[in-house]
Amino acid sequence: MRRAVTGFVASLVLVACGETGPTPEQTATRQALVGAHVARAAVSHLVSRYAEIVGTPVEAGGDATTWGGVTAYRGSPEGLAEGTFLAELAKPAPVDPAFPRAKDLEAVSRATADLVNLALAPTGTWEEFDGQISAIRTRLDEAVAALEKGTKSYVLIEVRSETNMQTAEYTAMLAKAKADGATAAPGTAPAP
Repeated sequence: MRRAVTGFVASLVLVACGETGPTPEQTATRQALVGAHVARAAVSHLVSRYAEIVGTPVEAGGDATTWGGVTAYRGSPEGLAEGTFLAELAKPAPVDPAFPRAKDLEAVSRATADLVNLALAPTGTWEEFDGQISAIRTRLDEAVAALEKGTKSYVLIEVRSETNMQTAEYTAMLAKAKADGATAAPGTAPAP
């Protein structure tokens, strides 16, 4: 089914683009938007995992400025897999300044990298970290909306399709890493 959908989307793109295929700017736009959507989903998952770890000590009067539990999670098989996956999105992609929408592309790329880098290296109190994540997400959402406005519909269809595939791969990778971590240490509880 996935191949049929992918084939159908590819056919639509070829028809829409003609024989020449997508322009370099359309390719850069697709890559930037896919990266932004995938990073947003992955960071949401990572932050929710952090909340599970940090939330308990905070509610019990613990110190939220110590990220020890999060550091331990980041060293777990699941955390390492997440870090490896997100590392690809932690660097802003170079943008050709000759593109008419170079500023929009740069804004999406920069906000994506900022979100990922903050999620991979949390600092301050939980409240400060959560506030910074929210602010960057808002900036990313605004940059994505600006880039999507005026983007050809067939490019946006490709973006949705590729985002869904990469998000599914990310989810499968995390499940495998978590399972591998549980079997690597029999008799111990899996990482939180």
